[in-house]
Amino acid sequence: MSGVERADIVLAAAAARHPGILVPGRATSPMDACPTVGICAQLIAECEPDPHTELLDREMRQAAAGITPRPATRRLA
Repeated sequence: MSGVERADIVLAAAAARHPGILVPGRATSPMDACPTVGICAQLIAECEPDPHTELLDREMRQAAAGITPRPATRRLA
């Protein structure tokens, strides 16, 4: 038995014992290695901003509405 064959057997045994063992040709992303955690709708709703809170100032509201603010003018002395 060659060294490569022995290594394949050892890696296969390790992978069979624990899915987290990194084996050549069988690497999984950490995002795919564990189940997705669900987030309840109530938690999302609690993170939403209060509708009475003003988030944008006047200039930002105008820009969001497509109104281009006029540049400030300077008076020369």
